[in-house]
Amino acid sequence: GVNFVVRGEVSILKKTYNENTASNEILGVINTEIIDVDSGNVLSIYSNSAKAISDSEESAKFQLIKKLANLASKTLSKETLIKWEDFIENGRPYIIELENITSPRNQQEPFLACLKELNIEINSITSDKPKNTLFNITYKGKKDDLYSNIQKKLGNKKGFSEKEFNDPIYSDGKIIFTFFPSKK
Repeated sequence: GVNFVVRGEVSILKKTYNENTASNEILGVINTEIIDVDSGNVLSIYSNSAKAISDSEESAKFQLIKKLANLASKTLSKETLIKWEDFIENGRPYIIELENITSPRNQQEPFLACLKELNIEINSITSDKPKNTLFNITYKGKKDDLYSNIQKKLGNKKGFSEKEFNDPIYSDGKIIFTFFPSKK
C-alpha cells in the first residue's frame, strides 16, 4: 500500500477582543504537508489563514483550528489522490544505495544489469562517498516487491549471497543494500 504522513501546525497570528460585541476574534494560519513515508518525498504542501469569532477565546481557537483543518484536508486529499494516481500510472521515485562496493565490475555492474532486467527506470547514478553508489530510480509497484524482485534476480549470482550481500534496510528515504567485507 501507500503510506502517507500528514504533518501540520496552526499558529495564532492575532487575538482581539471586541468590547461592543463581547466576542474574541482569532486570526491564524495553518501550514501542512503530506509526506510519502516510503520515499520521504513531500507530496503536497498547503498553507492558508482564517479567522474565527466566539464569546470565549478558547472556543474561538477551537473553531479556528477546525476551520483551518477542514480547508487543509479538502485540498490535500485532492492533491494526494492526483499524486497517487500518477504513482500508479508512472511509478514512484526511490533512491537505492549500494554500500561498501569493493569491485564495481563484480558488484555495481551486475546490480545495474538487474535493475535493467526488471524494467526499472534509472533516472541517475551518482556517488556520495567512496565505495557507494546511488541509483535514483522510478519503479511501478510496491516497495516490498522491489526488494524481493532484486533479491530474486541477484540471489544466485556470485557476490550476492546472504554472506556477501545483506537484506535491504530503509533509512533516510533510501533503500540501502550493503556488501559485507570478504573474509580471506
